[in-house]
Amino acid sequence: MEESPKKILIADDDLNYSDYAKSALTKAGFFVDTAGDGDETLEKTNNKSYDMILLDILMPAKTGLEVLEELRGKNDKTPAIVFTTLLNDEERRQALSLGAVGYYVKSTDFNELVSIVSSYFSGQIKQTNV
Repeated sequence: MEESPKKILIADDDLNYSDYAKSALTKAGFFVDTAGDGDETLEKTNNKSYDMILLDILMPAKTGLEVLEELRGKNDKTPAIVFTTLLNDEERRQALSLGAVGYYVKSTDFNELVSIVSSYFSGQIKQTNV
């Protein structure tokens, strides 16, 4: 029996980045949904189930870290990879302490993003600073 595609939510206010990331992940066989801010991310996670959330730190309404904290407060254990444009050790520590499975510095190498997500689902990565 064929496994259905993993469902990923990309939460990012940078629409160009999310469009490219969505395209790359979709081509790799994932089902991808997007949200443009923290409130929309929480709304979508309340209404749908995802296998992973790719969560930008700097978003309007609520930051990615605030979203992750709210999700964990509701006992939502959906794996999350937090990403940002700047490497910040304090944010990385906070994200990982909130249960993020990874911290990724955004790049335009979307093959790398696909590789990281695929590696997580294949069991090669449990928690990482990517």
